[in-house]
Amino acid sequence: MSSLFDSEVYQRRRATPCTRIDIEALLKRIALHQDDGEGHQLVDVTLTVHYRPDVASRFWWSLQWKAEDGEERILWAQELDLLLWRAATSEARTAQRLELQKAAKA
Repeated sequence: MSSLFDSEVYQRRRATPCTRIDIEALLKRIALHQDDGEGHQLVDVTLTVHYRPDVASRFWWSLQWKAEDGEERILWAQELDLLLWRAATSEARTAQRLELQKAAKA
């Protein structure tokens, strides 16, 4: 992850300390993206957890999917909660960028 991206994730988490990401809603949103207004395009989403004794939590979480803009996303973290925040932030960035591109074309 880039430092700017992790800073954005940190700020989002800090701004809403009582908020938790709903894993089911996030995964459904990621898996079901709109395809140019002609219906839904289902996308495979892979959530994995690996045992890693070299990290403090002993686990390593990863999430892989194809984003709305067509790019492959792979995010990872030591904690599931952090992984979900990273995925939500990534999706929010993508949605914002696509809206700006759409507005620029109009």
